[in-house]
Amino acid sequence: MHTKLITAVTLAGSCLLGIAFNPTFGVPSAGVAIAIAGAAPAVAADPEADVVETVADTLADLRAFERRTARITGRMLAATVSVSLGANEGSGVIVSPDGYVLTVGHVFEPPDLSRATVRMADGRRIGARALGCIFDRDIGLLKLDDAGPWPYAEMGSIESLEEGSPCFALGHTGGYDPHRPAVLRAGQISAFQSPRRGWSRGRFLESSCIINKGDSGGPLFDADGNVIGIHSRIYERLHQNLHVPIDVGHDNWDRLVAGERWRERAPSTRFRRDSPYFGVQVQNIDGKCVVDSVVPGLPAHRAGIRSGDVITRLGSTPIRSTESLTYRLQRMRVGGTVDVAVQREGEIVEIEVALERRPTETRSD
Repeated sequence: MHTKLITAVTLAGSCLLGIAFNPTFGVPSAGVAIAIAGAAPAVAADPEADVVETVADTLADLRAFERRTARITGRMLAATVSVSLGANEGSGVIVSPDGYVLTVGHVFEPPDLSRATVRMADGRRIGARALGCIFDRDIGLLKLDDAGPWPYAEMGSIESLEEGSPCFALGHTGGYDPHRPAVLRAGQISAFQSPRRGWSRGRFLESSCIINKGDSGGPLFDADGNVIGIHSRIYERLHQNLHVPIDVGHDNWDRLVAGERWRERAPSTRFRRDSPYFGVQVQNIDGKCVVDSVVPGLPAHRAGIRSGDVITRLGSTPIRSTESLTYRLQRMRVGGTVDVAVQREGEIVEIEVALERRPTETRSD
């Protein structure tokens, strides 16, 4: 009896939400399971009646959550935009009526980019200035050319959040698509700091909201529709989605508006000065090292590596993650070339890439 009710409520919850339901969200299934487990005392006159009452209360909570989500969804969607900066593409969020747009910092590479194009939810293309960026915190700011007023979302704070707090992710997954709006996903805050190596420098929010290619720079919202984070990157597991806390934007707002571009710390010493680089942004997707973007004019671009390629081998070494790619590159020497195997449209392509010196301001692999 209990198992059937738990299943029924979980399925009902996912249908009630009416959005891209994430099974790691935890509120309907885990919450109901705990409530049911504690609902029947050691001696109960009618334990099944207690379970039914608990299920009814949970369904009422789900309906209330659905109504609240419906009220804020339109505002969240209107504020979520697509961003093109040079050859780089991602998402962003308008955070003021006069058109300031927060996005991810790694779309600001090369670091001298000054003009951007923003695609609104209704399809309009708006020119924008690229302002400030904190490269190692992975956050940047744009300003729409027109005065507005623009649809926007309020900037919140992570101070009131805790692990398990519900949240929503929005972004143009796979790039802007005129046939659908930005994709909405539900999840929960799973951690406030990622100790992992690689891109997780400094403090990040970690959530179970599944983000993917094209979502970078998009907003993470709390249950009230306030921006609490900016999508940065993902790891191999579904719940390992990293977001820049919105407080980083709050704390550095004046410098970002002024157009400053800086690092909060010196470039990582884990790279030797003579370590070669490719000039690609990569991320872990389903246990694969996937090229997110390629910087024009750098070795990978000149060799013909493309966004969407899956790097499977570097020299004779199999590559299964961004960490393994970085680790292998650190142990190579500048000069000469290396054979790179990439999977592209179902086929393996062999590409020869030059091993060139890493410039000071380059953070890509």
